[in-house]
Amino acid sequence: GSVTGGTGTGGNAQLIASGSGTVNAASAISIFAIGTGGEAQSLDIPGGNGGAGLGGTARLYSNGGAINSSFGANVIASGFGGAGDVFNGLGVGGNGTGGSATLSVGTPNELGNNGLITIGAATVVTAQGIGGDAQQGGDGTGGFAAVSARHGTVNLADTTVSTAGFGGFGSNGGAGGN
Repeated sequence: GSVTGGTGTGGNAQLIASGSGTVNAASAISIFAIGTGGEAQSLDIPGGNGGAGLGGTARLYSNGGAINSSFGANVIASGFGGAGDVFNGLGVGGNGTGGSATLSVGTPNELGNNGLITIGAATVVTAQGIGGDAQQGGDGTGGFAAVSARHGTVNLADTTVSTAGFGGFGSNGGAGGN
């Protein structure tokens, strides 16, 4: 029989300043909610399928408080599908699905209460989905990524906000993922 890698699901990772609270980061701020599917590659058992990777929720958030870093910020909620069988022509790569990555003062439904986020170096907010490689590559679906300010202030240097889906590679004449 074939084997299948397990599903990897990113959780909920947050840095929040509220009320009169202040966070002064002495280095870059990194918030990750990454899901990575398990691999299923074996020369002995043909047809292994990679597990799904599901990004979680990564959030850098102010509701009245202040968050300051001169060293940059990474807010990442990506999903990486596991690799499947590439040797025997039967495996399927796991699907990768991005989660939700946000940097915000307030939300669309909630005022930011004059909160402040200041990042003085490169900021990356991303929710990518990357399919696993196999005979038939897994699908990749981007998630949700946003920077917003509602009744507050966000000051950023170089900033990248992205979602993307990348299908896994197909091997030995197999199809790549979508």
